[in-house]
Amino acid sequence: MVLVRIAFVALAVAVAAGLWLVFRPQASAPVASRAVPAAPAAKAFDFVVQDGKRVAGPAVLRVRQGEQVTLRIESNANDELHLHGYDLKVSIKGGEPATLQFAASRSGRFGIELHKRHAELGALEVYPQ
Repeated sequence: MVLVRIAFVALAVAVAAGLWLVFRPQASAPVASRAVPAAPAAKAFDFVVQDGKRVAGPAVLRVRQGEQVTLRIESNANDELHLHGYDLKVSIKGGEPATLQFAASRSGRFGIELHKRHAELGALEVYPQ
C-alpha cells in the first residue's frame, strides 16, 4: 500500500511539473515603441435615383465599425436621404449631387431611404472590428 501511495505522489508531481512547463509565463520581448493606431479607412458609395428608385449604386453597403463613410446621391427630384439607426439626413435637390459623411460608429444593419417618398434605397451593414 505504501508503494502505491509513493507511485501516486510521484505521478502527481510529474503531472504538475509538466503542466508548469507547458503553461509557465513567457518572457515578453522588449517593446521598442508604442504602436500608433491606424487611421480609420474611408469608404465612398454613389447612388443615382430616378423617380424615387435606385437605378445605380449598391443595394447593400458593407463597412467596418470605425470607418469613415461617404454617401453621394444624385436624384431627379427633391427629397431627403435618411439613414435609419444613425438618424442622419441630407436634403436632396433634383439635379444636384448631395453628400452625407459620417463615422460608422454603430454595428448592425441600417436602412437607407428617401424620406418623403418612403422609398427604401438599400441598407448599410456595419461589421464590428
